[in-house]
Amino acid sequence: MVFVVVAAACASTPGTGERTRYDPHVITRAEIEKTQYETAYEVVRGLRSRWLAPVAGTSIMAGQGAVRVYVDGRPSGGLGAIPALIIHEIRYYPPAEAQARWGLSHQRGAIDVITREDGRG
Repeated sequence: MVFVVVAAACASTPGTGERTRYDPHVITRAEIEKTQYETAYEVVRGLRSRWLAPVAGTSIMAGQGAVRVYVDGRPSGGLGAIPALIIHEIRYYPPAEAQARWGLSHQRGAIDVITREDGRG
């Protein structure tokens, strides 16, 4: 019985810091480095594909369109042209947050690709 209590206490002790907390709205550099993806589109499709799925209650016919894409907070043409090597993190903003940040035309949310400061590519 004592062994079980000691083992449980040891199991809950933080490790070397290699484990990172999962955030459904952020893809980190560490996550990207574990893949072979070459573009931001491949990264998002492979790691958080639900960001690209239609939001319940929206319709392209109603003019909602696609999720808006930004690079370092500035409008971008799309995820396919952004090399994975230059990405620091990718953050998804749900519709309400995207609308508050960039305007009402973000009914499907927004994806902001934050690039690495060193510009590595």
